[in-house]
Order: sequence, then structure tokens, then C-alpha cells
Amino acid sequence: MGNGGKVDWLYNNAKRYIYVKSVDPHNNGKIAGTDGTFRSNGELTTTEWVGADPGAHRCESFGIPWYGQGKKWKIFTFDPKSMTGVKVYQAGMNGKNYIYYENWKTGQTLIKQEVPLEEDYRCKLFVTSEEAIRFEVVSTHKQAVPFETLIWNGLVWVEHQREDAVEAMVPILVAAMTAAA
Repeated sequence: MGNGGKVDWLYNNAKRYIYVKSVDPHNNGKIAGTDGTFRSNGELTTTEWVGADPGAHRCESFGIPWYGQGKKWKIFTFDPKSMTGVKVYQAGMNGKNYIYYENWKTGQTLIKQEVPLEEDYRCKLFVTSEEAIRFEVVSTHKQAVPFETLIWNGLVWVEHQREDAVEAMVPILVAAMTAAA
């Protein structure tokens, strides 16, 4: 099994700051300012929120954590005091590996996105102008192949091809990121 995913870039296309907190003793990571400089307040920790303003941010050692018996994840929100946002981690199921997107407040699984299981992968993290988050796998140690994304519609898992997945993901994630506390 691979070690998982690392985020190289965070692209915040929203009109406001996105805040990130990492609950992971290892791959917390750092987020640079839009000028490319890593600052002391850019280090992700389990206790402090790191804000990323609109624009492109280079990331370092920013892992997508393995769930680790419910002990590791990252949280993304526009308002840290609101308890609205998305909790993200990766976990295996039925011989496949997924990034899980959960409603931070309720714990409900919103989406799971298939990613490589047998190898490490690199990705970009997008905060869309609609204020949703998504990861895009850009490379693996082998040749990258398109991955299916499974969208939870409240009753059953519905498969979407990769080009349809982003379109289907955005409204679900926007609702979780911007819901009233």
C-alpha cells in the first residue's frame, strides 16, 4: 500500500480566506503566503487554524491523512467558530483507497473520491469560487489514470465519470462549507 497523497499547491478561488487545521501527528504540513514565503503562522497544527487568502499557495509536507482509527484528518472552513466545514481524510475500503469528505458538524459522509491505493500520489487542492473544496490527482509514481468519484446522494452511491464528478461535487460541498451553525 502507498503512503498516500501530498498536496503541492492550494488554489483559493473563493473571495475570502479558507482556514485549515490538521489533526495528524505527522503530515501536518505548511502553507505559504501568496508571495511563496513560508511563515511561522503557516505551519498546520492540531490547535491553531491557518488561513489562506485568495490566490495560489505552495504547500510543503501537506499530507492527506490516513484516518488512523478516527484519530487523523484535516478540517477546512471559512469560519472556524461556526463548526461548519468539511473534514477530510483517506481510508481504504473493499481493496480501494478513497479521500472522504465529511460534514464537520454532523459527521455525515458527503463524498468519497477514489485515489491510488498501491502508490503515493501528488495533488492540487482547489477552493472553488462557489466555496467548495476538491483535490485533483496530478501525478503518481506510475502513470496516472482517471479515477471515478462516488457521490453520496443520501440513499445510494452513484458513480460519475471524472469529468462529471467535479460538477456533482461542488453543490454538496458548498452546502457543508457554508451551512448555518
